[in-house]
This record gives sequence, structure tokens and C-alpha cells, in this order.
Amino acid sequence: MGKFTYEELLRQLESARTYFGGMAATADGSEDGSWEQEIDALAEAMDIIYDYRKQGDRLSELERREISIAPAQRRGIYICQKCSRRTNPAHTYCHFCGQRQRVK
Repeated sequence: MGKFTYEELLRQLESARTYFGGMAATADGSEDGSWEQEIDALAEAMDIIYDYRKQGDRLSELERREISIAPAQRRGIYICQKCSRRTNPAHTYCHFCGQRQRVK
């Protein structure tokens, strides 16, 4: 079994949820509600995966932001390498974009 991306996994779960929804619609009235339980479980799994992906994206952004980058120097002026705005080399963060800077 290969690795799935979040999008592929969510597509597979949505497909299964649609399939079970179709099965529940065609089942006769004698069912005990197990189809609905399956549909609810798949929806819950999709919500968990969506939230997990969102948290992973947020963590990646925080990690990128916390990597310290030395400000560039152009014509005697220090510039943040992320937003290209003027910065002070003694500051630990850019005041404009929040990028962590290596103090010189």
C-alpha cells in the first residue's frame, strides 16, 4: 500500500461516504440504522483528517517563521529577506512581517 496525500485520502473517504449513502437510500426500511452509523463515522474521519492537515500546515508555517534569517545589507541599509523592508540588525524579529532574524 502506497502513501496517500491528505487530498487523496479525503477523496477516498468521500467516495465511500457517497457509496454508503447510496446503499442506505436503496436499503429497505428494515435496517437498524447501521448505514447511518457508517456514514457518520466516515464524516467524522474526514473531519479529523481535515483538522490534522490544517494543523500540519500551521505547524509548517510556524517552523518556517521561526527559522532565523540574517538580514541582507544593501547600500548600508539592512533589509528583511522575507518582506524586503528596512530592518534593524539588532532586532530579533522583523517589525513588518514577523520573520525571525539572526542578530548581527
